[in-house]
Amino acid sequence: MSLNTQFWWFLTRASAITAWSLLIASVIWGVFLSARILKPNDSPRWLQDVHRFLGGLALSFTVVHMFSLYMDKYAHFTISNLLIPNSSKYIKSSSAALGTIPTLLGVISFYLLFVVLSTSWLMRKLPRKLWKYIHLASYVLVVAVSFHAGWSGTDTQSQAYRIFSLFLIMVLTVTVIMRILWPKSKTALSARVERRPNFGVDLLKVSVEGKKMISECVVEVTLVSKNPLPIWQPGAHINIVLSKGIQRQYSLCGSQSDPHRYVIAVSLGPDSRGGSEYIHKKMKIGDTLEISAPRNHFELLPARKYLFIAGGIGITPIKAMIESMTSNIDWKLIYTGSSLETMAYTRELQYTYPDRVVIHAVRENSGRFDFISELRIQDREIYFCGPESLLGDIRENYPREKVHFERFAKMSTSENIRNSFTVTIQESGQKISVSSSETMLDALENNNISIPASCREGICGTCEISVVSGSVEHLDSVFDDPIKEKKKIMYPCVSRSEDTVVISLIR
Repeated sequence: MSLNTQFWWFLTRASAITAWSLLIASVIWGVFLSARILKPNDSPRWLQDVHRFLGGLALSFTVVHMFSLYMDKYAHFTISNLLIPNSSKYIKSSSAALGTIPTLLGVISFYLLFVVLSTSWLMRKLPRKLWKYIHLASYVLVVAVSFHAGWSGTDTQSQAYRIFSLFLIMVLTVTVIMRILWPKSKTALSARVERRPNFGVDLLKVSVEGKKMISECVVEVTLVSKNPLPIWQPGAHINIVLSKGIQRQYSLCGSQSDPHRYVIAVSLGPDSRGGSEYIHKKMKIGDTLEISAPRNHFELLPARKYLFIAGGIGITPIKAMIESMTSNIDWKLIYTGSSLETMAYTRELQYTYPDRVVIHAVRENSGRFDFISELRIQDREIYFCGPESLLGDIRENYPREKVHFERFAKMSTSENIRNSFTVTIQESGQKISVSSSETMLDALENNNISIPASCREGICGTCEISVVSGSVEHLDSVFDDPIKEKKKIMYPCVSRSEDTVVISLIR
């Protein structure tokens, strides 16, 4: 046997064992991610990164394994043998009774691995249930690969290989048992699939553990729960039920690794509608509150470079985003405000990220920040939260598809009298007339159709419903119109139809 032939045969065996090990490690990490076994010292973001990285490496080594099988001249595998199930006639002598089943399992496992990883990379574009069912095939995949390795591998006679294989299988088995015995709570599950909060049913009980002023007009509030709170991702917000049924939305800006605490920061301005004033002046440590599970309309997507821009209290979701960044990611924060006294977290940000954070206070710097020159560098994804005027400037001078934003005030819309229209409920066929003087949400509620709602100004996104057909006049501030058209959603607290619209109450 030539040295070249030995090389490919050794590479085949090594890559196979490595791919199998990485696959099991990826599944184990996925269990850690879904069950949060490592809490409170974990972070869903880095767990997800490691999970996907391990899966990608497993696929890479599988491709190496298949290529080396093709190059090796001893087993005589052709491309069709490697890609078409049951086309190979290779039979291992010690497993002759099984025929070609071991190699068949190998080909099927390759396709299963490819499908599971592909749907993971596309999970944001797939229905959640479909993604979940496909992802559960990971367990079938691991079993199939394990039998493939045991029946077709040439190292099975090695004592070291047997011990190593037994160790991998035992670790996987223990992890799966832990997953079964350590299930997530129903509230955590609801947050994971981002089910709309149903006020009065899905509310969580928390108490005010801490309250401190972090600037002249911003108070930081720490909410604590005896039970683990739902997992959240940067950009998420919660609804808080305050006195007299007032409901307000606040971005989470604390540590993702603490499962029992949420942190929010609230600014008190002259245009307060009652929520921020209550939190600043009336809320006390020890008070019990009801909150919704986190929802996220401002999700941080993977990118090579980021430019974060925050205006005023818009720093709260941005702070959570930059704290989730790993050291190898290129990012920069520009944080603007009227004065340093009114801006939250400035000292903390400058101390922690001295080379990445730019603080610009209009009063101390005698004018606005020069965003035009900054926006000339257009290879970054922009994440913005701040005033509408600044958002307009950014979107006029930067590719719109690269600008991700969240508003904390409603978008200016025409005050012209709206037309009346008809809403049809797909599930029941019920038709409801909406007059020009009422909102679609009011009309639905007046006909005993309950829709979860909060701000009623088109900001929070709580009242999201599915559009089956018909024309929609989007007047909310949650997403850009093309995104809402693609998702087939609308927010009936402010949005309307130009004629008729058919909606679904099932999400």
